[in-house]
Order: sequence, then C-alpha cells, then structure tokens
Amino acid sequence: MKRKVLIVATVVKQHILTFHLPVLEWFQEQGWETHVAAANDFDRQEECVIPFCDVYHPISFSRTPFHMDNLRAYQQLKQLLQREHFTLVHTNTPSASVLLRLTCRKERKNGTRVIYTAHGFHFYKGASWREIPWKNWLLYYPVEKFCAHFTDVLITINREDYHLAKEHLPTKRVEYVPGVGVDVNGIAARADRVCREEKRKELGIPVDAVVMVSVGELSERKNHKMVLEAWKKLELENKYTKKASKTSGKEKELWYLICGQGALAKELLQKAKELGVAERFHLLGYRSDVIEVLAVSDLFVFPSKQEGLPVALMEAMAVGLPCVASNIRGNRELVSEERGGLFPLDRLEELAGKLEQVISWIRQDREKKGTKRERIKSESRKKLQKYSLRVVRKRMEEIYLDVQQNGR
Repeated sequence: MKRKVLIVATVVKQHILTFHLPVLEWFQEQGWETHVAAANDFDRQEECVIPFCDVYHPISFSRTPFHMDNLRAYQQLKQLLQREHFTLVHTNTPSASVLLRLTCRKERKNGTRVIYTAHGFHFYKGASWREIPWKNWLLYYPVEKFCAHFTDVLITINREDYHLAKEHLPTKRVEYVPGVGVDVNGIAARADRVCREEKRKELGIPVDAVVMVSVGELSERKNHKMVLEAWKKLELENKYTKKASKTSGKEKELWYLICGQGALAKELLQKAKELGVAERFHLLGYRSDVIEVLAVSDLFVFPSKQEGLPVALMEAMAVGLPCVASNIRGNRELVSEERGGLFPLDRLEELAGKLEQVISWIRQDREKKGTKRERIKSESRKKLQKYSLRVVRKRMEEIYLDVQQNGR
C-alpha cells in the first residue's frame, strides 16, 4: 500500500502551482501517493490542473480568518483526514495551516506527522506598530503558539522568523530553509533570450522609456499605492527628467507596470488617474510571462508590508534588475544598496529618493553604454545560488526523510 502525503495551502493557482510543484514531484518520484487540499482560485473550474498530484481535494479555505467559509473548510478537512489516513501532511499559509493543525490532533496520535512552513509570520521581532498593527500580535501570535503544540516540524524561510520561532514557539523542531527555491539558471536563460523591442511593442511601451515593474497581488499588504505616490512626487519635482537625454522625448517617460490581480485593481487605477499618471500605468493581471516582462523592464519595485522570503523579488534579481524594496524581514536578506536599496515603509520621500537615484544611473548607464546593469546581473545571480531550487530541494528532502525514519 502506497504511503500518502497531503500538501495543503489556501489556494491552488497562487500558491500550490507557484511554490509546491517541486515538492509534489519529489514525493511522486519516491513512490508516494500525492494529495493536494486547497481552494480552487481559477476563474473556470476546469482550468484547475495540478501536475504531480494524484488526488485533488477542493477545500473552502478563506484567507480571512473569521470568514464563514473556514468553518466549512474545518469540517471538510476533518472528514478528509479521517478518510485518507495520511502518513505525512505538509501545510502552508496561515489560515489553512491553523485549520489543518487543529483538525489533525487525533491523526497525529495515530502516527500522522505534520510539517508547517511559515511563509512569513504576521508578527515578528523588531516590527513597529506602524508596520504591523498591534492587534496582529494579540490575534496571530497566541494562535501560532497554541498550534505549535500540534506541529512536528516548523519550517521558517527567513532567519528572523527562525530565531523568533526558536525562542518563543513550543514546537519541538524548528528548521530554517532558504525560501521555497528559485530556478536561478532557468530564469536567467529565459530572460536573456527575450527581444526587448518585440516584447515592449507587445506591451505597448516605448522602447526607450524607463520602466518600473512590480509583481504581486493587488492588496493592501503589497502596498502598490505607495509607489504611485512616490512616482507622483518625482513627477512634481521633475527629478528624473532633468538628467534624461535631450534627444528623445520618449526617453523622458517613466512607466510603471504591475503583474498581478486582486481586489484593489479599480482603486489603483483611480489613484493613478488622480495623480495624472494613468496613461503610463498598466495593470497586466495574472501573467504566465512574468520573467519576460521583468526582462524588458529597468527597475523592480517591491513595497510590500509583510513577506517571508519573496519569490517575486528573487525572480527579479535572477533576471538582473536593480531592486528597490521595503525594509522588512525577507527583503533585508536579499537586497543590497549597490543593487537598488531598501526604504522604510513610513517614509515616502525615501522611496522617491531611492527611485530617483536608481533611475538616474540607469539613464547614465544607457547613454554611456556602461556595464553597471551587467555587473548587477552577475552579482545577483551569484548571491541567489544559496536560495536555488537545487539547494532548497536537497534541504527539504533531508527533512522529509528524517521525519519518515525517526517520526519527528
């Protein structure tokens, strides 16, 4: 009889397909029967196809903790666990993981092992009340501490979360794994093949414009509105145009693209219209060609309020873009001043200053046909090797095998 593993996350498209296919592939290679439990977030139900998954279980998870759907999800999980008798469960994302660990208490007594990957706690050491509301500490920390009693292995993907978990959560075993893995060499090869002129024409962007790009859900947590406000500040002060070439009006233009979808789409478009930048602001929606979009952009902006170890940021680095990011955990492990820099979440003027600085040397590098972009590309790809799929997969294999052999 095959051993069964269950991979759990809130949604399929934006989590399972984005982060967990290498895990499912590995278990299939080892002869396991692979199951996935997640909500179907595709627009059309028939589009929900999960590679390396033997059995998919649609569960009514909601990202909002107290949504009624989570009560139904709790009952669905309870029935699923009682029916299938999994050897191993690996859960991800906060809401789904709380429900899974609560429903799995009986199964753990019967031998099921539970691994939880925290993709970024909603609280963390050093956070100010401006960055993370105090109510998150009152709500999420006690819940995580309680659920830690029903967790065999807690995996953290950045060092700040690792130290916090070791000090404050009662899980018997805490492990640090450097992210979920990024295919550095594959992304690099894919990006280097892109024809800048053709792709920009497809996107409707002037070939000589300076293009900022962000990748992420259109939500308050991703904080895209701050970039729009900083962009307007640059427009008013006219900073980035003063050093632009006088030979082309198009080269003076600054554009901003976002790859992602979410509830704030209309609000962001309205904000851009109010700020007078709507014609050069494009929401590209969910994209299967994110790497190609990054490859024809000039600057990656990542203003998120909370992350674990962001894949989008690592992908931008693998492409070779300078990166300007919020000064939060996860980002701090990846971004350097020499290749972009960090800004505080409560300092709009510092974000505007970072953008102006990077845009300035992008233009200078273009005019002088310099090599700074190539140097950034080389340095970023070298740094990312320790976060590569190969490294992360090897580390996860060690954890899985140890849990199987030793039961912990």
